[in-house]
Amino acid sequence: STEQEENKMLNKKTGVLKRIAISGLAITVLCTASGMFAACGYAETGSGYKVEDIDLAEVDRDEGEAVFREGGLAEIYKDYFVVGVSGKGSTFENQKSIISNFNSVSPEYDMKWNRTEYPEGEYHNTSVNNFINLASQNNMGVRGHCLIWYQSTPKWVHDKLGNKCRMDENGNPVTHTVNGKDLRIGETVENRELGLEVMRNRIYSAMEQYGNETVYCWDVVNEALIPWDDAEKPLTKQMIEAGEIYRNGENDARHFGKDQEDPGTGETVYWRLDWEKVIGEDFIQQAFQMADDACREFGYDNMDLFYNDYDLTNPMKRDACLRMIHDLQQGGIRIDGIGEQAHYTLESYTSNKKKWLTNFETAIQAYTGLGLDFQLTELEITVKGATGGKLTEQQEKDQAEMYSEIFKICRKYSKKLPPWKEGAGYVTGITFWGAADDSSTTSHIFNQDLTPKMAYEAIATFGDFE
Repeated sequence: STEQEENKMLNKKTGVLKRIAISGLAITVLCTASGMFAACGYAETGSGYKVEDIDLAEVDRDEGEAVFREGGLAEIYKDYFVVGVSGKGSTFENQKSIISNFNSVSPEYDMKWNRTEYPEGEYHNTSVNNFINLASQNNMGVRGHCLIWYQSTPKWVHDKLGNKCRMDENGNPVTHTVNGKDLRIGETVENRELGLEVMRNRIYSAMEQYGNETVYCWDVVNEALIPWDDAEKPLTKQMIEAGEIYRNGENDARHFGKDQEDPGTGETVYWRLDWEKVIGEDFIQQAFQMADDACREFGYDNMDLFYNDYDLTNPMKRDACLRMIHDLQQGGIRIDGIGEQAHYTLESYTSNKKKWLTNFETAIQAYTGLGLDFQLTELEITVKGATGGKLTEQQEKDQAEMYSEIFKICRKYSKKLPPWKEGAGYVTGITFWGAADDSSTTSHIFNQDLTPKMAYEAIATFGDFE
C-alpha cells in the first residue's frame, strides 16, 4: 500500500532508531536524513556475530490466498513482490510462451564488465540493449548484475592494475596444489588511487549507460565474502569478530587461482582480481559510496543498491554478511538490500526440513530487521541423482514442496503486509535461475516442453498442489 511504501521511505530517509541483538550485542543504528547510517556500536564477544532474539512465531500471520489472474506468476504475485528470471537473451527468444510469468529479467553474463568494456573506454552494449528492449516490450524491469566482482574483470583492467600470474626465475608460472589441482598464484599490486579510479569509472559508466527507466536495482558488489566451507581459510566466528570476512588471493586461492579466456580479446587472462589487495579493506564501502553518488548525480531516486552473494542463509555466512552490513552502516554508507543467490539442493531440505526452513527465515528476519530489503536472485533447486533430465514422482513432489515453502516464507515478509517490525525491510523479489529444464537440468519450474511442473503449480496455488 501507499502507507507501507511511505513507511519504507521513512526508514531510508529520516531519523529512525533500530535495534538488533547480534550474539548479545546491542547494535543501535541511526538512519540519517541522507539515507546513511551512523552510531553503530558493539562489544566484542567470544561467540561471533550470531543472531539472537529472533522469534519466528511472532511473524505467524496470514499472507493471504492465491488469486488467479491472467498473466501467470507475475500477476498472481503482483501485490507481494517481483517475480523474475535470469538467463541469456537467446533463451528468452525461445521461451516467449512463458515470459508473461515474469515481470523482471536479469542477464546471466551480458552486463558483466569483461563483456561490455574492451579495450578501456570502448563499450559493447548490443546484448545489454537487447535485454533492456525485451524488458521494455514486455513491461518488465531489469535487475542489474553486476558492477564489481572479483571475477569477470577485463584483461585491460588486470594489465592496468598490475594483476598477473607470479613467475619464477625461469619465467614459468608459479603454482600450488589445492584440492588436487595445480593453480597459478596471482600477484596483485597495491595500487589504491588507480584502483579507485578504475572502480569509479566502471560504476559510473555502467549506471549512466543503462539508465533507470528499466533497470530498477543493481548488485553493486558480488560474492565478496569468504565461503564458509570450501576456502583455504573458511570463515570462523573469530574471523567475523575481527572483521576478516572478505575473500582474497590468500584465504581463498581455490577460487582466485584460475585462468580464463577473456571474452573481449580471446586472450588467456588471470582474471580473478583481488580488490582488497589493490584498494584495501574498504573496497566494498568505496563501491557502495560510488554507486550512491552516481544515483544522486544521475537523479536515480528509485534505484536500489544490493549486495549479492551465495549461502547467505547459512548461519556462518549470514553472520559474516551481518558484520559487513554493520561496517557499512557504521561508516555512513548506503546499502538498500541483500541478494541471496539461492542455488539450493533438494537434499539439503529433505535431510532436515525444520532446520533448513528455520535458517532460511531467520536470515530474512536478520536482514530485513536492519531495514534492508531481501531478494532471491538466482533461485533453483537441483536434485541429485536425477537421470536423463527427469525426476521421479517423489522427487518432483519434494521439489514442489520446497519451492512452495520458500515462497510461503517470502510472502510473510512481502509488501502485501505491514513490516514485520517497525522499520523493517521487505522481501521485494524472487528471480529464478532460468525457467525451464533441459536434457541435463531438472532444477526449474517448467518442463523442457515449457509445460508447468508441479513446482509451478505449488507456487501459483500458494501450496495447494497435491
